[in-house]
Amino acid sequence: MYIYQISLVLLLSNQEILLIRILLIIFGLIFTGFGLIGVVVPGLPTTIFLIIAAACFVRSSPTLYNKLINSPVLGKYVKDYLEGKGMPVYAKVISISMILVACSISSFFILSDSSVIIKIFIILLGIIGTIYILRVPSSK
Repeated sequence: MYIYQISLVLLLSNQEILLIRILLIIFGLIFTGFGLIGVVVPGLPTTIFLIIAAACFVRSSPTLYNKLINSPVLGKYVKDYLEGKGMPVYAKVISISMILVACSISSFFILSDSSVIIKIFIILLGIIGTIYILRVPSSK
């Protein structure tokens, strides 16, 4: 456990820690579901959803993390990323495209009446996500 994690744990009550774990498990399951759908639906990324799910599970449920990593269907995607093999180029292109579409729709259509600060925040998050994906090594 890292120092910042220990200090954060000391500031939270047991109920708050339990709530955070439950939320992380729920989000992990949701992103695992998206990853499963991405295996079968062309155009929907798989790797990024499974990486997010693994990140949620590693902080909340070692059992679910191990099941995901050792899954015969999904484990390869996460293991390749963790071993530094990166993301497939097509997954990067699709992920970045989805980020751009989602940020554009959110900023300009759904939140058209919202403040400029919210729109800038959404666009900034999209840029951060895009930069992160571009920095991940590419695999075949």
